[in-house]
Amino acid sequence: MQKTLETAKLESDGTVKLPEDAIKKAGFKTGSTVIILSSDKGVMLGKINKKFLDATSRMHARKKKISEDEVEDLIKKVRYPKTS
Repeated sequence: MQKTLETAKLESDGTVKLPEDAIKKAGFKTGSTVIILSSDKGVMLGKINKKFLDATSRMHARKKKISEDEVEDLIKKVRYPKTS
């Protein structure tokens, strides 16, 4: 997997316009839902699907914060679902 490093500017209203190449590589389309994981080390942005969004919404409804471990567990469940 080829990685690239690009920059973008933060606007006064908090928006960031992602570079077109980054949008294409991530598979973002208009209306895509993204997840933003922030920590004291930085921010990570990623594309999520409806199944993941539903799972995190249910978890968020139960409590105010989701730990990084819980997010990683949810990602694994979506990426590698158990087949019965």
